[in-house]
Amino acid sequence: MVRPTSEMTALVLAAGIGSRLRPITDTIPKAMVALTPTLPLLEHVLRQLTLQGIRRFVINLHHHPDAIRGYFGNGARFGAWIQYSDESDQLLDTAGAVRKAAEHLSDDFLLVYADQLHFYDYAPLIELHRRHKPLATVTLKRSDLPQNGDLAEAGPDARITQWYARPHEHRDFGGGKYLNAGMTVLSRRIVDHIPAGRPVSLDREVIPELVRTGQPVYGLAVETEILDVGTPEKYAYARQWFSARLDAAPRTRKALFLDRDGVILRELTPGHYLTDWSEARPTPGITELVAGARELGYLVLVATNQPQIGRGLLTEAGLQSIHQKLAELVGNNLDAIYHCPHVDEDGCECRKPKHGLLERAAREWQVSPETSFMVGDTFRDVGAASRFGCRSIFLRNEQNDGDLARCQPDHVVNQLGEVLDLLRESTR
Repeated sequence: MVRPTSEMTALVLAAGIGSRLRPITDTIPKAMVALTPTLPLLEHVLRQLTLQGIRRFVINLHHHPDAIRGYFGNGARFGAWIQYSDESDQLLDTAGAVRKAAEHLSDDFLLVYADQLHFYDYAPLIELHRRHKPLATVTLKRSDLPQNGDLAEAGPDARITQWYARPHEHRDFGGGKYLNAGMTVLSRRIVDHIPAGRPVSLDREVIPELVRTGQPVYGLAVETEILDVGTPEKYAYARQWFSARLDAAPRTRKALFLDRDGVILRELTPGHYLTDWSEARPTPGITELVAGARELGYLVLVATNQPQIGRGLLTEAGLQSIHQKLAELVGNNLDAIYHCPHVDEDGCECRKPKHGLLERAAREWQVSPETSFMVGDTFRDVGAASRFGCRSIFLRNEQNDGDLARCQPDHVVNQLGEVLDLLRESTR
């Protein structure tokens, strides 16, 4: 497998049972609750990290582990590399999870909670950790009641001097106190301070002892909104908050949208649908195009009609398997794959030439149509691009002149190398 560009690993804690969210969590892990009908919370958590260059993940599992493993696979469909730390037999708590996953972690790694919702900028936290090289650098906040979490006192140099684990008697933030917000950068050296053979809490056992004995632990105070989804009421609010954030977010990112069949893969004979990866043939130049687009700062997003699902020729699980192979083909460099499972008769808004897929992707990734391109080989792709407002690139082949006659693309190319030339010209 291709090595990721960033060597920092994120350990994502997704093993929680979510008992307060029942009955929702009777059949799925808490990390897989839906923010939108098509976006689970954990996918958003990973997406925020990949956007910031963190693409190597270890995810710990316990409650309904196959729901996470089956959805994310090896991470290729999400532009990531994922390994799993299975705690099905016994939940090991936060520090115990670190110890169990230690062999898969980088020397400095992120610890992230999969049941927290936020749009957090990890860069200042990572920079503070790299500057001081402590055992732990913790995110701190004051956006909740002091009694609702562990409290830390930090000096002017950001070094934590006192740590009050729950439960405690403090009811205000006087004396420079802050709440532990959860997101933490850890040195793998911290494993030496975690007892083996039992569940161990990072917040209640390990960090308090490190601070008490004078070991270096630092804290970064932030004002970022960080939401918990642990109860039905908090989950309902989090969904509303997330939707409002997406609607209000400025769309500043540029994207290269790619059709699948006829662009990433060679088109099959007319009327034949890809239902098995063994039939797939990559289009020459696709790996170079995807890598080049990423180097130029483009998100690479796939938008594809897959009516074979609606016709009962392929399952969603089967399509995910094909798309994992597709993503591996281009070096795990696809940011996301969006598909429409419907047929024309369904009258949906996502089937091209309608632009629902592109609009959904743009909303979730804050994509600007004006700086983006759509590459396709049919009139449907050009129509979707036109409705969305991005520039269209028509890739000619030996059987699509009829489609070209039905549309007016902004550019017509004969090979994918010409697409990369257009992207380079647009960035000058």
